[in-house]
Parts: sequence; C-alpha cells; structure tokens
Amino acid sequence: MKDESVLLPREYSKCILEVKNGVVHYNQECVIEVLTNDFLKSILAGDLTCNADTIEESAYLHAIEWFDYNIACAYMGKYTPVYVVQEEEE
Repeated sequence: MKDESVLLPREYSKCILEVKNGVVHYNQECVIEVLTNDFLKSILAGDLTCNADTIEESAYLHAIEWFDYNIACAYMGKYTPVYVVQEEEE
C-alpha cells in the first residue's frame, strides 16, 4: 500500500476545520481572509495596483478572484481539499 500524505499549506493551517479520510476541510472565509491580508501587503508595497475605492476593497477583490480561479477550481485527485462556507451565527 502506498503512503498517502496530506499536504497542508502553512498559511492556511489556522483555517482547517477537520481532516476526514485524508481530505482537508478548510473554512473558506478564513482562506479568503488570509489571501486578502497577503494582497493588502502587496498593494501597500506597490507590487499591485489598487483597482477599487479603497485598498482594503481592492485586496478583497484580488483575494476572491485568486481563490475562485486558483484554489476553488483546482482538482488534485481524490484528496482535493474541500472549502466549507460556514453559516453565520445569530
């Protein structure tokens, strides 16, 4: 039997909800928050342009686009991570 390892990007470790049958379940909003912070740093450093009314909004829009295109649509076989949208607590 081949050893199957779960790949866990460090930057999203705080976003892990659980690991079930080798599949990591992430809190989607948390991942987007991490990405937003990364893009905010890039905008402030001058590496990205601000394409919205505020730099925070621009960073969030970059994060959403990155998540949708590069993360949510990625297929990595049977161990492809799952991104969970958690309902707001009232």
